[in-house]
Amino acid sequence: FLHKENAPNRFDLSLIITEDPIGDEYKKMGDIHEASVIAYIKESKVKWLEIDPLQSYEIQEIDTANALLRTDIDMIIGAHISGVCEAELKKHLGDRCKGDVDRVSRPDILVKVGEDSGLAIWAPVDIKSHKAFDPSNKSNEAELVDLATLEPIETATGRISKPDAMQLAHYMFHLRELGLAPTDYKAGIIGSDGERIAWTYLDQTTFGS
Repeated sequence: FLHKENAPNRFDLSLIITEDPIGDEYKKMGDIHEASVIAYIKESKVKWLEIDPLQSYEIQEIDTANALLRTDIDMIIGAHISGVCEAELKKHLGDRCKGDVDRVSRPDILVKVGEDSGLAIWAPVDIKSHKAFDPSNKSNEAELVDLATLEPIETATGRISKPDAMQLAHYMFHLRELGLAPTDYKAGIIGSDGERIAWTYLDQTTFGS
């Protein structure tokens, strides 16, 4: 990103760029799955708001800030959080919003999981085309909710993958610096079934021994 922004013609990268048809196909499948999940949400009972991906990044961030300040919606689709969004939030939140100069976050979905002092609290959720969690892992649990209603279904034994957990942790720490994150580090994955959120608590997720 920095190269393309600041020195697009300085280096010849053509020799190290190779086509990867398998990777391209996986990305295509992931994009199709994500689109189907978002379509499912839009037909559901939840109150959603989508950030228009065709707008400029600046407008996307302003719209995201306005959405984060609302308490009458359940989900934000396509949030874009960086410096512009942080500046807009700081106008309303003051010192509660510290901002984070090291992070740019674009979570697939933000779900309202509570309120604090009249503000919505948001948890990050990512859409994946693989299983939301590994049911063979006995040291962790996932709380399953119906994506169409956000009603609980069951608690299952299992663990989200480490790369998924790390990505969610990135979003979680960013939301924390905005002053809008859940204190229990709740985050979720929508897996290949496309109809459930598997919630986990990142500070309780264990890997290895």
